[in-house]
Amino acid sequence: MNTAVCEGLGGRLQAHYPLLDARTGSNDPAGRDLVVNATPMGMNAGDALPMDMARIAPGTFVGEVVMRAEVTAFLAAAQARGCPVQVGSDMLFEQIPAYLEFFGFPTTTPDVLRSLARLSYRPGSGPVLQQRLRTGPRCDVVAATPGGQQKTSSPLH
Repeated sequence: MNTAVCEGLGGRLQAHYPLLDARTGSNDPAGRDLVVNATPMGMNAGDALPMDMARIAPGTFVGEVVMRAEVTAFLAAAQARGCPVQVGSDMLFEQIPAYLEFFGFPTTTPDVLRSLARLSYRPGSGPVLQQRLRTGPRCDVVAATPGGQQKTSSPLH
């Protein structure tokens, strides 16, 4: 665990959310209302889980940033403990509007992106995302695949 990075993130979160109780230095999920796997653990079959799942209380909200599978081993273990979960692709939908705005493109909302996206998961390769973003009178559809990218244009519906 990179303590300096963890402490920096905790400090930035508390600067924006002063009432937040952000603690760093341990991956023990006991007593937490929210637990997120923000590590690459879970990208490959057989990866160790990022924390002791027996220490997560039922009802704890569990999130994931890994997008290799819709439900990773971490999320499946959390669901088995009775925890509500959020899949890794939801992180992407929440970040895209900020990226678009940062780079000067017209932006949208995460809900609009979810309504337009077509996600499919292929064993061992992660999601294939086809996302329609307004770039003018037409839209670009980019399909990210393990072998590269395919780009086509089509009218917005």
